[in-house]
Amino acid sequence: MKTKIPTVDGSMPVDCACVIHGDGYDWTYVQRLYNMLNRHLTQGAQLHVYTEPERIVPDYMIKHELKDLGVSGPKKAWWYKLQLFNSEHHAGPLLYFDLDTVIVDNIDWIWQNYDPMNFNSIRDFKYLQKPLHSKINSSIMYWDTRYYSSVWHNFKLRDLSQIIRHYRGDQDYISE
Repeated sequence: MKTKIPTVDGSMPVDCACVIHGDGYDWTYVQRLYNMLNRHLTQGAQLHVYTEPERIVPDYMIKHELKDLGVSGPKKAWWYKLQLFNSEHHAGPLLYFDLDTVIVDNIDWIWQNYDPMNFNSIRDFKYLQKPLHSKINSSIMYWDTRYYSSVWHNFKLRDLSQIIRHYRGDQDYISE
């Protein structure tokens, strides 16, 4: 496991993550996310890339090899996102972004104002007009993987085909 390198002023970069699996997105999305994070986080970002074993990841990023779940279909990458909760990959606070996220301004407020001991995400925008609805949108999440590793452990113990039939995607699974 790579260690973080302090920035010029001695501060530590923020641990951020993305998942790239299959051919739904090409590598330019990862590079763009990395560039946006380093432009819009004062301390900079250390990007953790969760991907297949055979994918090449530059040395200035941290590669985490995804376990093959044997999932097929157009939404298979959703289920691989649950491996972000595996504290064997990374233990500590983690700020996650989907690859199609666009960051246009400073986002220090996320890691400065939200406690990673709590699981933080945006609300599912399909339900914004329903204040009692509490489902999440998993495109942006912030949590400490040491305290939420049960999401991954419980997922591993269950029958994946049953999970896929019961839940419409990773967001519903994580919400529950």
